[in-house]
Amino acid sequence: MKINFVAQSRSDTVQYERTGAKKIKINGEEFDFSRMEEGDSLNTVFATTSPWLFGDIGLLGNQLHLALFVPVQAHFPGLGQTLSVVDIVEDGIITLPVIEYPPATQRGLPIV
Repeated sequence: MKINFVAQSRSDTVQYERTGAKKIKINGEEFDFSRMEEGDSLNTVFATTSPWLFGDIGLLGNQLHLALFVPVQAHFPGLGQTLSVVDIVEDGIITLPVIEYPPATQRGLPIV
């Protein structure tokens, strides 16, 4: 499973878990893409109900490719940008990328 983590301004939290080569749990809800075949793609807007999936889901080289949102603060300088791309080869909880925020003065925010 190849995952693109994308920054999105959100105040809630998420937990991702790989439960198979073509399965992922998002906050406890399982999404099963095992019916996908090589070269298939699905648009997340039409294929899922999860607000955490982004763009297209594809199967390339027998590997599921998907983009998942990572919640960040509203003033994060990289909103909408890919934070990292990772290969997940084992089932289990997926570790989110570490988000490093610049000091408030570099983000144009007053220090309170």
